Amino acid sequence: MPVENALLHGRLREQYVADPRPRAMGYDLGLLARRKDGSTFPVEISLTPLPTDDGPWVLAAVVDITPRRAAEDRVRALSDAHLALAELNAAILHAQSPEELYDAACRVVGRVSDELGVFVAQSTGDGLLEVVAHVGETGPVGADPTGIATDLPGLTGVLTTGKVWLCADVAAETSGSWRTWALEAGVTAVAGLALRRAGRPVAVLVVHAARRELIEDQFVAVLETMADNLSFALDRLATQERMHRVDGQRLELLGRLVAAQEQERARIAGDVHDHSVQALAALDLRLGMHRRQLDLVAPDLVPSVDALHAGLVEVVAELRHLLFDLEVADEGVALVDQLRDALEHVFEAPGTERILDVRDPARADLPPDLRLQAVRIFKEALGNVRRHADAT
Repeated sequence: MPVENALLHGRLREQYVADPRPRAMGYDLGLLARRKDGSTFPVEISLTPLPTDDGPWVLAAVVDITPRRAAEDRVRALSDAHLALAELNAAILHAQSPEELYDAACRVVGRVSDELGVFVAQSTGDGLLEVVAHVGETGPVGADPTGIATDLPGLTGVLTTGKVWLCADVAAETSGSWRTWALEAGVTAVAGLALRRAGRPVAVLVVHAARRELIEDQFVAVLETMADNLSFALDRLATQERMHRVDGQRLELLGRLVAAQEQERARIAGDVHDHSVQALAALDLRLGMHRRQLDLVAPDLVPSVDALHAGLVEVVAELRHLLFDLEVADEGVALVDQLRDALEHVFEAPGTERILDVRDPARADLPPDLRLQAVRIFKEALGNVRRHADAT
């Protein structure tokens, strides 16, 4: 009987003797027994009264339940580890960067290891491991929070080989100043697991645990699954980064292509205006002069000249539409204003009703490159309506 419980036990014994009956004192009472060396252990006690010729006796059965308690604690801890795995998987889905991923890993894994300490470190290439995420009471080594020396047992091997490093007994399996620090911090076991990207170790997840159960097979399996899932997430983030980079390159190439197209459009428009339109304008003037002369000398040819003039006017109108289509819009003009100008130009006949319905003008504008493409598409659609639907 533990010394601190002896007085209370005496009173309880007297109460039992006054009213003896079979009784199990049990598991949920937190009863302790004391060994000869003074150490205590959890017990379950049952009392059974035995009437004898020599008077009443009490049969007391004391059962050491240390193994049962240990097994239940192990099951409970393993259950917590699986719940932590599920929580980590949820955090992985929402992580948008390796930093968010490492922070989530430390936060979740920390609960599995009694929150003594969990950190993620990456090699700096100059003999140090840079700590990029950390939670718990213990720092990475109890010293420099920005980097840890590579002479720590096992850690650099994890990054070079990718294999799991397990230290089941810090007192027996380590030495030096790190062993002294770990024992003072209450670290009993340590695990180091590689985090991979494209199959290559890029970081190490280190767990400082107060319980040796950390390095048992079932717990190691859960930790390895966590590391595998984190590695998969790192691959996903790397793929997303490559896709964003490719998208950026594609948009840059598209911008260059649009700029080149606009330059070519401007060149063609300039050539048409300087040569074709000017030549047709001169031809229009000469036809007018010839028509007036024909009125005097050959009136019967006037209808033919009028027909030529009508064809010329139609050609000039088509060229005007072409120049409008080729026109490079001013980037300072809002999208709605450009669309309205296009509508009025394409359907310019007197008496034509033109309606441009913009539900939310404040949100209708686009970046300059997209605005240009939108105007081009709008103009082409209007031209198709005018040409093929007999719209006026």
